Amino acid sequence: MKKCIIGVYIFVVSPVGYAQTGNVGINTITPTAMLHVKDSSVLFTGPSSIPSNPGSPPVSGIGTRMMWYSNRGAFRSGYVDGVNWNKDSTGIYSFATGFDTKAKGEEAFATGFRTNANGGFSFSSGFLTSAEALRSVTFGSHTISRFNDCMVVGTFNDTSSIPFTSVYTPTLFVVANGTAANNRKNAFTITTNGRVGIGTANPRAALQIFNQDPQDQHLALTSFFSSSDTAFIKYDDRRLQFRNTNAFGSFWDFQNKLGVTKCIISSNGDIDMAGGWTTGGACGINTPDKLAGLHIKAINGTFDQHIRLESTIGPASYANILYDGILKFRTFDATASFQWRDNTNDTRMLLTSAGNLTIDGVLTQNSDARLKQNIKPLQNGLQKLLLLSGYQYHWIDASRGKALQTGLIAQEVEQQMPELVMTDEEGLKSLNYIGMIPYLIEGMKELKKENQLLKEEIKNIKANRQ
Repeated sequence: MKKCIIGVYIFVVSPVGYAQTGNVGINTITPTAMLHVKDSSVLFTGPSSIPSNPGSPPVSGIGTRMMWYSNRGAFRSGYVDGVNWNKDSTGIYSFATGFDTKAKGEEAFATGFRTNANGGFSFSSGFLTSAEALRSVTFGSHTISRFNDCMVVGTFNDTSSIPFTSVYTPTLFVVANGTAANNRKNAFTITTNGRVGIGTANPRAALQIFNQDPQDQHLALTSFFSSSDTAFIKYDDRRLQFRNTNAFGSFWDFQNKLGVTKCIISSNGDIDMAGGWTTGGACGINTPDKLAGLHIKAINGTFDQHIRLESTIGPASYANILYDGILKFRTFDATASFQWRDNTNDTRMLLTSAGNLTIDGVLTQNSDARLKQNIKPLQNGLQKLLLLSGYQYHWIDASRGKALQTGLIAQEVEQQMPELVMTDEEGLKSLNYIGMIPYLIEGMKELKKENQLLKEEIKNIKANRQ
């Protein structure tokens, strides 16, 4: 009996190896595997620190195995058909499982079919995937992550096709499904500087969407209330296009930070800058009640209430068009003029800042008898003309011109011919010089009549002397 106890003791504690045929059980007399530990834990320990010159793993080369490599703090499980689980391909604290996987990087993890986790702290999973850089992650099939902190997901997706320049930054996250020859068409990409690419691995803006479908190729926005109520945005043939599938909804609705609509483009082409709603393809600015193709309501009582036209010279050189009961055109450049030009860019009419008007053609006024009533002959034309005086003068306001002027005084004309004088809202009087022509005509006729009478008198005097 003592010999039997001593023999068991030697078998358990002796460091000398023993060959064992069949299953071995610990805490069981019916082992179901080569090593069967029942109702207990299994502990594999290693050195307190990784040695600077670790020895070789327990087994190298081809084979199926589960292996704890204590000198590297590494674990392997599955099948290897080459050197991927040898010493030089095993990273410190790494983990690899599957078929011919490799975790060469420190604290790297590889699982699947011939996946590689070669970068430090990298992760690789799937079919023929590879994480080559620090903290890189890759999933899928034939995907490769070559940049630090980059995640690549999909099929035949290789970040080596992304140039590392100041314009194209390294990819942070990529999802793609394609072919080895065309692996970027279906990519979803996030770069390290926060750019997002859909259908492209090289986004040049915060969000870049590559052509995917000829009709709805870029962006679709679907309503919360109906999946059939969708708007599309696309860029094609050098045009930015917007399309709304809801024929009754507004096409575009711009709101301020308080959610108040400030501009609407309706489905029939209306543009409303005030947030109202009318039809007819009109554009309203500061009014919801559009009564014309372009309807602008005054925003204040200044010259800027309607239209301001500013030149390239700067903000001090501009003109205004407005209506405040009077249609006004005003230029704020003292030397500016008003010009009307034809299709050949020749000036046909010029109104200078001094108020001088020049035209290339003939100036006419309506004078058809069918437009007139209460027609009466002009009386005492010569008498009224004789009461007027012609003058030469200079303008007090030098901006009107410094040249010598010739003309009449409106106040004098008003006393004789009040219908030819107009007084503006500021009390300044202007004269209808063309209206003087009928007086001149009648005055000439009176002079001619008097002259004829004088000729007759002279003829009679001469006849009597004979």
